[in-house]
Amino acid sequence: MGAIKYCTMPEDMFLAKYWKTEEWYLDDQVFSLLVSTPSKKGDTVQYHLAVLKEGAVLRLGEWNPALRKDIRDTYVRSLTEALTKVMEKACFWEEAPRVSLRFGVTEEEQKEQEKGPALRLVLVGKGVLPMEQQEEERLRKELRAEFSDWLEMVLRDVSARAVKKEMDKKLSAYVSADLLPHEREGDGADLAMTLLSILFLALAFVFRELFLFQVLAIGVAGCGAFRSAQHKRYVYLAICAVVVAAGLALAWFAFQELKESMQGVSLPAQN
Repeated sequence: MGAIKYCTMPEDMFLAKYWKTEEWYLDDQVFSLLVSTPSKKGDTVQYHLAVLKEGAVLRLGEWNPALRKDIRDTYVRSLTEALTKVMEKACFWEEAPRVSLRFGVTEEEQKEQEKGPALRLVLVGKGVLPMEQQEEERLRKELRAEFSDWLEMVLRDVSARAVKKEMDKKLSAYVSADLLPHEREGDGADLAMTLLSILFLALAFVFRELFLFQVLAIGVAGCGAFRSAQHKRYVYLAICAVVVAAGLALAWFAFQELKESMQGVSLPAQN
């Protein structure tokens, strides 16, 4: 598959006014899709294909604005190969199959444009033997399926790029807002954890035999110290460090008291 091939046609033919198009729904949009019945002349058969919106033929660059030119060319080659294979397999040939795909242009338009080739195609087969009407209709349906699947694939490429771009933006915003500029955050959470650890430490003095509040004071103060160090709030860090040390000391003294109270306690003798 070499360079893109073009064929010049009258504007009425370019706008597919010689054939009846069908409404084609893709996502929330409505398009006009053309896959014509075959036009025959001797052993040559032509199928006209197009996708239009509001009577205008869409271009590949309009269908997918995100594609670079080299990627557009890759998609064009893939469409050419797909439609060629369908036609080669479905038709009966005098000799070796001869199939070509050309993109339509009007006489007033240049072949190369920034928005890429128009999605107005002519698929030509030469050396085709006569076919039954049912076989021709089957071929037309297969061409329509390949063409519409290709159009959807190209459009999904745009969606994937847009989703990835949006995810990258969200990730960048998250990193910028949550991980990097901690010094800009309010100190509400760090202050709350510091005050809560002090409260648990005070309760640990009152109910030191339970061991519950010592554990809570140490745990909350440890988390508060870590966050305060991240956010460079050294006053809260120092307070939380003192609470951790006091909680550990209080837990140790409570354990010693419990150990002493257990001395001399004996279990009742069993008969």
